[in-house]
Amino acid sequence: MSRPPSARPKTSAGRAPSARQRPQTAARPPTSGGNGGILIGGGQRPESRSSVSRGPASEPRLASRSGLPAPRVPTAARNDVGPTDRPMSGAMIRPMSSAARPITQQGLVGARTASRMGTASQRQVFDKSYYIGVLKSRISALNQEIGKLQSVAAKGEKDRNELGIYEKQAEESAIGIKELQGRLADLNMVVERMHTSSELGDIDLEAREVRGKADQIALSVEELFAERRNRETHIERLFAEIDEQKKLNQAVIASMEANIREKYEDRQRAAAALRDQLEGKENELKDMDRQRISLEQELHASPLKQKAIELRERLLEEELREFDNEIDVLTGEQNERYIELKRKEQQMSEFLSTFDEQKRLSLMELEELSEAVVQNLKRIATNLAKVNIGSQVTGMDPSGDRGEFASASTNELKEVHVRLQEEMISLGEMEEVLRNEIETLKTRIDETNEQTRQFSDSAQLEKDVELNSRKLSERHARLERSVPEIEGHQTQMESQFEELMQRLERSEAYRVLTNAQKRLEVIARETAETRNSFERSERETNFIPVKERTLHLQKEYNEILAALTLGQKIPYYQNV
Repeated sequence: MSRPPSARPKTSAGRAPSARQRPQTAARPPTSGGNGGILIGGGQRPESRSSVSRGPASEPRLASRSGLPAPRVPTAARNDVGPTDRPMSGAMIRPMSSAARPITQQGLVGARTASRMGTASQRQVFDKSYYIGVLKSRISALNQEIGKLQSVAAKGEKDRNELGIYEKQAEESAIGIKELQGRLADLNMVVERMHTSSELGDIDLEAREVRGKADQIALSVEELFAERRNRETHIERLFAEIDEQKKLNQAVIASMEANIREKYEDRQRAAAALRDQLEGKENELKDMDRQRISLEQELHASPLKQKAIELRERLLEEELREFDNEIDVLTGEQNERYIELKRKEQQMSEFLSTFDEQKRLSLMELEELSEAVVQNLKRIATNLAKVNIGSQVTGMDPSGDRGEFASASTNELKEVHVRLQEEMISLGEMEEVLRNEIETLKTRIDETNEQTRQFSDSAQLEKDVELNSRKLSERHARLERSVPEIEGHQTQMESQFEELMQRLERSEAYRVLTNAQKRLEVIARETAETRNSFERSERETNFIPVKERTLHLQKEYNEILAALTLGQKIPYYQNV
């Protein structure tokens, strides 16, 4: 079965046995077409059919760009012989183009896939012409895109114009629909009247009512138009008056003196500048409001920023509190002095207002004290005869106690010694208390006698009180007269103080001094704490007083024991 010419050429397995047994081209002897029919051994080879063809000789073939011979034409076309046994191959039918197999500096290369710009399979050297081609291709692509966008924009503009026309037509259609709806309502009413078989009189009555309402509406519309015309004429008249007033103002300005006109122009320029400044501030305020809104939105969207704002506010509050504390410390002395003066003034006013009552109460208290002193003196005189201090003291018989002490142990002697010391201490304290009471009574008696002597002369006392009251009144009047001056001086001092405070706040030395004072206070506090802890530790570790007291007690105990051993009188130690 023969294959069609367009089919794939046979492989070596599908060829004839003679073709399969044919040697390769390199192993075959050369033909006469290649070397003139001369064999290597010197013999002659017969010519092939191409050399003895009866047809015209074929024209010489041109070399291709790749340096290879031109593709072979079919054998039948070369020698005009009938169909041959070998079918035509696909390579002979469709030869490969030179563009698919380009020649480069590296020689003959295989076919490449087309790139996105369509230049990779044709060029290997990227020189100026290559980049110019790339730019041209890009420019053409951009021009195509611009053309597409322009067409889209033109279409959109056309649609927009058509939309305006459609909207206008829709408005006109809406007006026409409203008119038609009104006519339809009228026709519906007529049809309803026809169906309900209403009488002509009722219809005429209703028509007259509707006509009356229409007339009223027309009158109200005419009144509104008349009112509008009146308002327009009034507005025109006001504009005319404004123009006349402007002309008068210009005339007045023109008739002004030069210096007054300059001042007026300066004021106008200042007003215009203030107006511009006001507009700028308003615009700035609007910008700040927009910025505030945007910042608030960002703040709400970020919890971290909210926490930072809270910490910043807390830090500012702490700084403000520290500043207030510093101001309080600086103004403390002046405030204390002012408060002290106010307190003294208040005390003086209270004293002057309650002087008479205090005087009366003082006289009554003095009489009561005088009576109490007299009663105490009588009681003391009565009790002195009955009190026997010697009977309260426990008697000691050294001769009777000597035997007891001789047979007593050391612990018993210690107890006796302690008891005797306690009795001596209690007796000393009682004696001191009695002496103090006696001194106090003597002092009160002297004071009572002095007061009695003073109050015995009531006329002189009244004169002294009146004199003191007059002096206090004069002093009060002087103080009242000096109050405005003091207040003015105080106001001046406060203003000076505020000015000095502002200067101090702006001064760098003041801030340095304030920080140094704070550090000094901290150091002083730490020093005091260290000194207290040192003194406390020294008291806890100081053994010298304990040692001295121990040695002293040991010496006394030895003397007591020696006296008991020798049968002597036990010495008495008061201050142990």
